[in-house]
Amino acid sequence: LGLLKYFLLELFILSILTPPYVDGKISGIMLDGNFEYSYDTIITICSFSRLYYLFIIVNRYSIFSEKPILDLAEEKKIRLGFEFTFKSHLQRSPILMLSLLFLIISFLLMFIMRTVEYGFTNQDLNFNSKNRVIVNNRLKSYVDNFWLTVITMTTVGYGDFYPQTHLGRIVAFMSAII
Repeated sequence: LGLLKYFLLELFILSILTPPYVDGKISGIMLDGNFEYSYDTIITICSFSRLYYLFIIVNRYSIFSEKPILDLAEEKKIRLGFEFTFKSHLQRSPILMLSLLFLIISFLLMFIMRTVEYGFTNQDLNFNSKNRVIVNNRLKSYVDNFWLTVITMTTVGYGDFYPQTHLGRIVAFMSAII
């Protein structure tokens, strides 16, 4: 049962992909507007769980997985895993590790924020060329979503723009908590 749970987790993560020729949409009404998300965007958000493999690669190919360190850990009865590797890298170069972690999380949340905000429209605001209404034009670009994510993560919160959907607000909440 020990390795079976890891095998099933990896099998599940690898099976998340967008099937070809599936063009469905989920739509509804939310906060005085309409939302419309394609299956592709939802599956793309779920596929970010593949970042799990980044952690596996860091753990397996770090300096802390070399033979002398493994022997020393076995002698001292220390369990080497991702937690040990992360803490060791954090202790060796804290600014680099925290900067990388901040950037990875910021870009991940930025993409999710743009994805959940892009499909939201409202009939009472300005129309674009396709007669679709754009609620918050600023949250349609990756740069503005990155700005919103960073400002929320650092708890500055200027309020110049904000998420319009429930899902966007959940992502902003996760940004503030992280």
